[in-house]
Amino acid sequence: MKLVKTVTALIEEGVERAKQSDQATLISWVQTQSNNDFNTLLTNLSPGEDAFYWQTPDDELRFLGLKSIKVFDTTTASIQRAWDNLKANAILYTDGSTRDGEPLIFGGFNFNAEVPTDGTIWQNYGRQLFMLPEVMWRSTVDRDTITLNYLVQPHQTVAEVERELRSKIVLSVKKQINEHNAIVSETDLITPANWTMMIQKSIDAIKATSFTKVVLSRQKAVELKRDLHSGQVMATLISQQPNCYRFLMRYQGTSFLGASPERLLFKEAETIYSAGVAGSIETGSTDTERNQLAQVLLADAKNRHEHAIVVNMITAKLKPLCHDMVYQETPAILSNRDIQHLYTPIKAQLNAGTSFLSLVKKNASNPCVRRVSFTKNARVDRPRRTTNSRLFRSPDWVVRCE
Repeated sequence: MKLVKTVTALIEEGVERAKQSDQATLISWVQTQSNNDFNTLLTNLSPGEDAFYWQTPDDELRFLGLKSIKVFDTTTASIQRAWDNLKANAILYTDGSTRDGEPLIFGGFNFNAEVPTDGTIWQNYGRQLFMLPEVMWRSTVDRDTITLNYLVQPHQTVAEVERELRSKIVLSVKKQINEHNAIVSETDLITPANWTMMIQKSIDAIKATSFTKVVLSRQKAVELKRDLHSGQVMATLISQQPNCYRFLMRYQGTSFLGASPERLLFKEAETIYSAGVAGSIETGSTDTERNQLAQVLLADAKNRHEHAIVVNMITAKLKPLCHDMVYQETPAILSNRDIQHLYTPIKAQLNAGTSFLSLVKKNASNPCVRRVSFTKNARVDRPRRTTNSRLFRSPDWVVRCE
């Protein structure tokens, strides 16, 4: 990605490069903001517009992207190659002294590539989906920015591109959603009887050593008085679930959002960070109770065993692609608003020539975020999913330029 010093150079070089290559060329304009108000931006999201949101547990990094100007939905290797090619020819202008606000793609992979998504609530996402936004707000401890991404086509002129860019950079979202959205009905998609049966089958399977660990999940269908405003829900999650990754991915009218303490992978230079989060206990009603319960959790053999399973599986998947792995044998406590977990951070160095997306794909069945359930008549030696859980309930993935 080439860095230029003026907006004029950004536009002129983008137009020239698109004409010479006869291919769309990505240009990105990064402008410093005084303060990005993400709650307001989320609440004002236009219905049906593609969007994503990402926030780290420490609140030191936030992204919000609107509108997809390019979608990557082929194989893992093809997505990596297409993104590498696009950013290699891209041009960047920033009004700051750093490269904060560089374009990124956001998305995720299917839980199980062998399971089709057609006809399910996940059909719009397919087997994998990453989006490049038209507009992206980004906040760090040091700087707030807004990034405008634009694909210059070979036939476009400088005047045309400049006119469109300058109108988009002053984009403002005006829609307000204030009406109360009452719940019309709630339906448990797994009945209490089936839930009890699933628990017993899981216990029997573990006793028979068919499985080492089983994480069961439930699903509920909720009908509302009007269309759900996912940005409003996201704004509520931000305030209610601190110390979590908070994320939103909206594509073609379908939204996937949540809050989770679980980090799959994070890459900084060639250093990889992961974490085992497994084994849990309540928080209590006072700080004293919270601390006492944390000590109970640390001393509990069942939870320590469950946690060790997760850590061992994560490290086993990282070892073929990483080296110099570091983690503590004794877990720490990760304490959130409603629950406390055993927590082991893991650090490693990525092997040369290994792409980050291939590492993410290999770890897509990370046991600390994978959900397994059984159909009513399922054999206990073959786990199946009765819920349509396709993408991770943990964070999706943000891929930036390097």
